[in-house]
Amino acid sequence: YLRPSLLNDTSLKFPEGMATLETLLHIYNHGREAATRLKVLLSTALLSALAKWVDTFVWAFPRWSPSAQLERLTFSADPSLLLVGFGAIIGIRVGLTLLIGALLAWGGLAPWLLEQGLVTLPADSSGPQFAALVEWLLWPGVSLMVCSTLASLAIRLWTLHASTKASGGTPWSMPKPGPAAGFALAILLVVSLQALLFGINLWMALLTIPLAICLAAVAARVVGATGIPPIGAIGQLSQLSFGIVAPGQVPINLMSANTAGGSAGQCTDLMNDFKVGRAIGATPRKQLIAQTLGIFVGSIVGALAYMALIPDPQSMLLTEEWPAPAVATWKAVAQTLTHGLDSLSAS
Repeated sequence: YLRPSLLNDTSLKFPEGMATLETLLHIYNHGREAATRLKVLLSTALLSALAKWVDTFVWAFPRWSPSAQLERLTFSADPSLLLVGFGAIIGIRVGLTLLIGALLAWGGLAPWLLEQGLVTLPADSSGPQFAALVEWLLWPGVSLMVCSTLASLAIRLWTLHASTKASGGTPWSMPKPGPAAGFALAILLVVSLQALLFGINLWMALLTIPLAICLAAVAARVVGATGIPPIGAIGQLSQLSFGIVAPGQVPINLMSANTAGGSAGQCTDLMNDFKVGRAIGATPRKQLIAQTLGIFVGSIVGALAYMALIPDPQSMLLTEEWPAPAVATWKAVAQTLTHGLDSLSAS
């Protein structure tokens, strides 16, 4: 249902999808120019892999920063070719917008948080203190992202309604039975699994659905503009919402985040696929079938790989070997919203 409005928006480039499209075109094209582009593609891939290998195992590239204080605020040069390539894909407009946001947050709000004592860093801390500061900076960023996206979608829906009505057409049409049935089945599975596996109240499980839909729309638009899926931020916003609606209930707090984060992740992946498929002539129906099969196979393979690596998550996660920063953040948010700030340890 989001596909037409998002793909027809010329301001949304879907950088990840476009990178995939260019790769496909170069691989399957013929002629000297296609061969040259493919050589460039493979050469840059090898260069990036070699640079990462050297940086990790041979000699760590220097991370330059003007001062130790700015380095603690994450202002340091990261010699990552990944970021260089990402900047080349998203373009100047989005890149400058991200830079302005980073300067406002990490150059303006972060020093203020430290000055007011809202965030306390260890006296002997060195290097970027991202984890300690992002727990506060997350919320204004998420608020701007969500409000901007929902306002944009509302304006587009109203514009579509007005233009259709002016032309004498039907403003709203009934959805096709196939997608509607699939949507209803997905809702039934999500709600029933939450109730059966985690003992979540049926009405609370149902409440996760509209929130997940709204946040998936937000994530899809953000990915279309920047290529960065805000899964962590989406999950924590969902936690905040259910911390207000259902205080003191840890399972619903965490599972609402999983529902929202999972729907956002699948939505962003599918929108990138639709962007590529539209350019190469693939039908949305076949892409949706492939995505569904991928989810089924990936969930099994992913779970098996996870259990092979971390057979005892309760004792192995949040340790020096497996720090799992995203897990720590979600846990901290859940504790804060269900038991109050006193439940957080000094660490």
